[in-house]
Amino acid sequence: MMYICTFILGLSNSALRVIINTILMAKIEPAFMGRATALWNGIAQFMEVFAAILIGMLNDRFGASLGFLIMFFIMFFGMIWSATGLKVSTSGKKRGI
Repeated sequence: MMYICTFILGLSNSALRVIINTILMAKIEPAFMGRATALWNGIAQFMEVFAAILIGMLNDRFGASLGFLIMFFIMFFGMIWSATGLKVSTSGKKRGI
């Protein structure tokens, strides 16, 4: 079970980053792309600190399989949420470059 969750976690992480970058490129003007990406990555790293602490405590208490399962659900939820945002952003008006 742990290997399956780890595999799916890796796939969803890559897919999530592609979707997020696509949405940012569709919504942000090129002059602000670097700043928006840096802000997005900073917020993500800030959240990772708390997620790592929480999941680490759960791993100590219940084992690594539960931690990987939780990470899978977090990434899967993020991927679905981002995919719906991608549908909304690409169906609307495109910005001119």
